Amino acid sequence: MVLIGGEYRSSSSGRVSAMVSNHRFYARRAAEELSRAARAMTSDAREWHQQLAESFAQRAQDRTQQH
Repeated sequence: MVLIGGEYRSSSSGRVSAMVSNHRFYARRAAEELSRAARAMTSDAREWHQQLAESFAQRAQDRTQQH
């Protein structure tokens, strides 16, 4: 498979599958959780979303270091 324009193409069939890399997924989830933390109504909810954001950001960073 080859990455072309953010999508993976199979070199044998030419079919396109809409695969999002793990890094992009985790980075997007981190941003979403930061946004949720900013809108949280309680300090407990804010803390929980911040912890999730940190976890997803770490996973995104780990994926970039693997490749």
